[in-house]
Amino acid sequence: MQKMSDANTAVAALAFDAGQPSVIADATRKIIQVNPAFLKLTGFPAEMLTGSMLDELYVEQEDIGFLDFLQCCSGGDSASDEIVNSYTGKTLRDSWDGRHIELVETLAHLPSHQGEPGIYLINCQEIGGLIPKIVVAPESKKSFRQLIDSLPEAAVVLAGSDIEACNEQFARLSQRDKNELVGLPITELSMVVQNDGLEAVEKLNRVLAALERGRIGTLEWLLRLPNGEPREVEVSFSGFDYYGRRLTFANVRDITDRKRMELERQGLLDELAHKEQMTRLATKAGGIVIWEADLLTDKMSWSDGASQLFELSDEALPTNFNALRTLVFEEDMALLATVLENISAGRAFEMESRFQRPEGEMLWLRTQGQVECDSNDRPVMVRAAVSNITEYKNAQQEISRLAYYDPLTKLANRRLLLDRLHQYCAASKRNNTSGVVFYLDLDRFKLLNDSLGHASGDILLIEVAQRLLEVFRTDDTVARIGGDEFVVVVPIIAGSAHMVAHKARVIADKLRATLADDYIINGLNYHMSSSIGLAVFPQDGDTAEKVIQNADVAMYQAKDSGRNAVAFYRAEQQQDADKRVLIEQDLRHAIKGKQFQLYYQSKVDSTGQPVGAEALIRWQHADKGMIPPTDFIGIAEETGLIVDIGQWVLETACAQLKTWQDTVCLKPDFSVSVNISPVQFRRKDFVFSVEDVIQRNNIAPGSIMLEITEGMLIEDIDETVEKLKQLKQLGVQIAIDDFGTGYSSLYYLKRLPLDEIKIDKTYVRNIISDKDDAAIVKTIMDIARHFSLSPVAEGVENSDQAEFLHAIGCQIFQGFLYSRPVPAKEFAAKYF
Repeated sequence: MQKMSDANTAVAALAFDAGQPSVIADATRKIIQVNPAFLKLTGFPAEMLTGSMLDELYVEQEDIGFLDFLQCCSGGDSASDEIVNSYTGKTLRDSWDGRHIELVETLAHLPSHQGEPGIYLINCQEIGGLIPKIVVAPESKKSFRQLIDSLPEAAVVLAGSDIEACNEQFARLSQRDKNELVGLPITELSMVVQNDGLEAVEKLNRVLAALERGRIGTLEWLLRLPNGEPREVEVSFSGFDYYGRRLTFANVRDITDRKRMELERQGLLDELAHKEQMTRLATKAGGIVIWEADLLTDKMSWSDGASQLFELSDEALPTNFNALRTLVFEEDMALLATVLENISAGRAFEMESRFQRPEGEMLWLRTQGQVECDSNDRPVMVRAAVSNITEYKNAQQEISRLAYYDPLTKLANRRLLLDRLHQYCAASKRNNTSGVVFYLDLDRFKLLNDSLGHASGDILLIEVAQRLLEVFRTDDTVARIGGDEFVVVVPIIAGSAHMVAHKARVIADKLRATLADDYIINGLNYHMSSSIGLAVFPQDGDTAEKVIQNADVAMYQAKDSGRNAVAFYRAEQQQDADKRVLIEQDLRHAIKGKQFQLYYQSKVDSTGQPVGAEALIRWQHADKGMIPPTDFIGIAEETGLIVDIGQWVLETACAQLKTWQDTVCLKPDFSVSVNISPVQFRRKDFVFSVEDVIQRNNIAPGSIMLEITEGMLIEDIDETVEKLKQLKQLGVQIAIDDFGTGYSSLYYLKRLPLDEIKIDKTYVRNIISDKDDAAIVKTIMDIARHFSLSPVAEGVENSDQAEFLHAIGCQIFQGFLYSRPVPAKEFAAKYF
């Protein structure tokens, strides 16, 4: 058995929430709580454990010390210094699926406090499968040094007090070369006096003696770093035999940060306790304000100190019960409504609400009151006490901040990050949306931290946090989860999978560039790059842990590619995002460098004479040659560049039409068709821009036909109809492009002021061989005749198709049978 200090008791209590497998029982030893870590470890459902007796967990255990400890607690005074209030020993338990689990368990009795009954707390740590179990296997001839090296945590093997072997993690933890450690007494790496007052040599001897008696223990130890500073670690000792030798295995965990957090938390608790004591003293000294309301006369009176509390004059204090609401912050009015219900029912009441002083300071007030009723149980008098609990509330908020926020950067910590990401993942699956996790690590931060010192490293981390907050929105979650590791969650990115990946890449590149700017530390400039990994949820993981894990994998891929890089978890996402970023960059250069050209494809009548032309954009890339629209229009629409491109197309087409009108003899009904993007159409100034282009080029509005897609019709039909009517008032013609491939309905066609329907080439292509396509085309022709619209057949490639279309009444044709899209000069040479 071991005596547990108050600090150790607090640490044990924190373990229940911190993820260490734990069980809590009440003063009668009935199990009342089991945390998720214990349920995951054993596999048992909670209902099988809750309500059972604590003794049942130890009846069949070989170590009877647990039962002796429970008997001791029930028969002694836990407040006495002579009574042991915890016991640590080894247990062997069966899991729900039949596995044997070897554990080190600490059973602690937390004594009663301020009238509350004491409780029992079990903390567990699994030790099965560690070195002692592996190396004693008689058939194993492999050096246990290789096994030690494979362990994820720091580990060391002792022969007596000398180091027999250790892994690289232990060497880093102790800040020494691994080869120099072998053969050294462990006490030479330890502080002479440990934190419990014992000398390191004596403490180690006690551990070795306990191991000889078959005991396994976990305790805190102070290592000594080369610079003389202490490092607090937690060590789990166990003994094992290896080819006739008795060795000791020690699993070592760095608890420096945890101890610092405990000290900060305890400091806040001490401060809170001090403030509570001061509040009690203030109450005794008359610091609480009393008010009394006579419900029969509707008069209200206040005790001395009310005007000072509220910073109001005596005349400004409420004089009747209904005016009390002026002392309650608007957002807390619902609390006042509950209080009024209690008063009406004659019940006592309590309320914690806010009040804003005239100068703007916000107070937290606690109001507690009683109601006096007459013989008919009708409320007649209300008396209440009001106390200022602002400092108490602020202390509570500070404790909450410590629990959910990183104390250095003030960013969210891992606990808050996981909590929010769990919600985001669930929402993304429920709403069929996508979000992105950015996992970033500062390149070579350790080098800077070691060379300049931790204080300078902290300054850099704070500056990184500020830059992250500047890049992301308030709806996004920015967290620090490790020394130089940060995670950002953007819960929703709208668009297709390609669009999500593209937007995420743009954000990541902006973030990387922001973090790469120089940092000024102590008056000197320093450069720091970052490696960023991206994972999309729910595609790359539908749980918070899985998404973060995959983003971490992507981050290491970024580091492997040379650092200062961005990488997606899935390779195809990376390739697609890279390609789209390059196309977007090239598009911007194309707009500035005037790399676009317009080709024209004729629309002819049944005699082959041109009645119009469709303007089709082509991109003459400086290095890649001619790029077809299918490769860049989609990206231009996603990025908004289509607005500038579309405006250029409209300007150029109108200018070319004006040139033909001035130089050749065009038919009066000859028109040029221009495709309009949905992004371009939805702009508020679209109608004005069309009118402006037509007027500046001095052409007849009827000679321009704007082609819209069916997809536009389902996006705010009322606004679409209104905009098309405005265009018709200008005299512009309107056509539906690729009719039959979208969402058109007769109801829409009835409302829209259209001139032309273009039959999509997918139906024309198989019109001779496919009866269904032939029937669809005939139906479209009937619809066109019904609504007095002019049908145009697209994609006509042979005479059989042309004859069939002519036979069913189609009079205007477009396709390779007549002409491919050609530059303006070739078009004029052929037809004019």
